[in-house]
Amino acid sequence: WAYTAVRSVQVFDILESVFGAAAMGSRVIRVLPGWIVADPNVRIATQPVNGSPAHTRADVFAMAPYFAHYNQDNRELLGLAPEAVISRMRDREMPESIAWVEATRSAFDAAGVRLPIVAYEAGQHLVDYTAQWQDTPLGDLYVAVNRHPAMRPLYADYLRRLEAAGLALVNLYQFVGAYSGYGSFGLLERQNQPAADAPKYQGTLDYLMTR
Repeated sequence: WAYTAVRSVQVFDILESVFGAAAMGSRVIRVLPGWIVADPNVRIATQPVNGSPAHTRADVFAMAPYFAHYNQDNRELLGLAPEAVISRMRDREMPESIAWVEATRSAFDAAGVRLPIVAYEAGQHLVDYTAQWQDTPLGDLYVAVNRHPAMRPLYADYLRRLEAAGLALVNLYQFVGAYSGYGSFGLLERQNQPAADAPKYQGTLDYLMTR
């Protein structure tokens, strides 16, 4: 964690030497990167660098509140239908992700870190780590989950809850990307995919229409 803070401030100094102090926080937004859970995030933000906490040299703090980041072997899921996996994510894994954001915000407030928190990546994280880009039964299940219509309300609710938890900005990973057992991250599977066939894309638009 210490190196993340130190190197970030070094990069900020380089940027300031190129663009000038007046550009910091306006033309140049200094992003202090973190992780998923609160403890390392607070360590990074409060790490002393040249006599001052790292967060005093940054404009925002970024974390990655993915949900359903399962362990490497989840064979017990193979007996479940896609909608059952989605119910599990809604009831168990997504609330855990929201709690990480809330815990980071609370820890920052307690430590005097006033930076806005953003997500540099976010979304579901169903990956069969044994797949190695090959088709597997578990990977096929994960692809089916990501194509299921119930992902539409799940994503809309996820984004609403991230905003309520205190995130100022969310970058979903990713906009367009082919699905496989080693990750089905795209809101769209291809650039010309009809929106009606892309439930995560539809859920994201549903959220945006309420803004």
